[in-house]
Amino acid sequence: MMKTFIYIQLALFVSSIVSCNTRGDDVVIYYHYDKNKKEAEVIAGEKKYSGDLVIPSTTTLNDTVYLVTRIGKSAFDFCTDLTSVEIPGSVTYIGVRAFADCRQLTTIEIPNSVKYIAEQAFQRCKGLTSATLPNKLKSINCVTFNECVHLASIEIPQSVTSIEDFAFGHCYYLSTVVLPDSLESIGEEAFGRCYSLTSIQIPQSVKTIGFAAFCLCVKLDSIFIPSSVTYIGNSVVECCLNLASIEVDANNTNYDSRDSCNAIIETSTNTLISGCQNTVIPQGITTIANDAFYYCSYLASVVIPQSVTTIGRNAFTGCSGLTSIKVDPGNAHYDSRDDCNALIETSNNKLIVGCRNTVIPQGITHIAEDAFRDCTELTSIEIPMGVTKIGWCSFIRCTGLTSINFPSSVTTIESSAFKDCTNITSIKVEGVNPPTIDKSTFENIDKKVCVLHIPKGSKEAYRNAQHWNEFQNVVEMVE
Repeated sequence: MMKTFIYIQLALFVSSIVSCNTRGDDVVIYYHYDKNKKEAEVIAGEKKYSGDLVIPSTTTLNDTVYLVTRIGKSAFDFCTDLTSVEIPGSVTYIGVRAFADCRQLTTIEIPNSVKYIAEQAFQRCKGLTSATLPNKLKSINCVTFNECVHLASIEIPQSVTSIEDFAFGHCYYLSTVVLPDSLESIGEEAFGRCYSLTSIQIPQSVKTIGFAAFCLCVKLDSIFIPSSVTYIGNSVVECCLNLASIEVDANNTNYDSRDSCNAIIETSTNTLISGCQNTVIPQGITTIANDAFYYCSYLASVVIPQSVTTIGRNAFTGCSGLTSIKVDPGNAHYDSRDDCNALIETSNNKLIVGCRNTVIPQGITHIAEDAFRDCTELTSIEIPMGVTKIGWCSFIRCTGLTSINFPSSVTTIESSAFKDCTNITSIKVEGVNPPTIDKSTFENIDKKVCVLHIPKGSKEAYRNAQHWNEFQNVVEMVE
């Protein structure tokens, strides 16, 4: 075959164009040449590669044969018309974003000669359904297969010791993963948002599991933590809606699931770091970690034992299935006074978690941020006199609410507090002075339809109050 060369001397490297033949078509491949090592690296071309491509194991420049050993950074990045590629057994290295956004690439077989695959190498290859990995690979680097939404299964070679952050994140159709006995670490959100993943067997070799490693694996129904694990990040099974069983190996000295509680507990600190729909919080727990039950939608009831002294941020946020919340009467830090079905910080009378059956008791001064977030089954709530502040996102997306009344004690309703409560058609405010709100407090409530009831003689104040003046149907109440 005739070959045309264009080259530029760049230190030890020469850029060149050569041609190879695939399926009878003339395809131009671009290389960098290492004159000392007699090696060549595939690089991006003047035009995007397309079709079915066969990368040769050698290429010739000025009568010198170069071994093709590397696929360079972004070599095939955004080659959206590339349908297949054959990588030769001479290649040992695949660079950053080498095949990123090759959206028509459906399969990839990486030869065993490859020892290193860099970050984002196959990110957003949205048509990719299968990938064969080389048996000398040590790490699945950050974001390597992230957003390969149609990748259905993957077998990790026995050589791999680490799966890095976001490596398989957003692989929506990934249902089967085989982890090797060589694996030592699973990174942050390594399998986050793998919506189709139904099971995962963590091998005895694993020592660390990163933050949110399996978050939003909504079909995952159980997880077992082996005795080898020494570190687990928070939110490890966050938003795993169908998770029903959590078990820690009895021989693990760092974590436990005492009393068959269906939770992961950090043994040395008695901190519950992750729970599920069947968790029973055991006596002796002192801390419930941030996000421990975040969006655990099928959690129906919770009892806070006497020993708990700290409940972290968002610990029960989005638990829309809750119907019962109780606190042991002996707890000095939290309470559920008057059988109110809510979780209250005793020292400052702040309601921090509510549910569809909550009755806010007298004495509450503050409804905390996210307290009723996404509680779609909440159909009515009475805010008692004495409440001064309603926190941000406190009732966001409570679509069952049709009306809300604010006593005159309320002075502040923070951002997004009632955002997306789209069925509210009546708001009653008893304060002559309009509470402070912002543009998102009542966002997506129809202010043309919703009737704003205010005290007699206060229409001018509300007309001049920022964001209250967006309501078009304002009625002064008769005393």
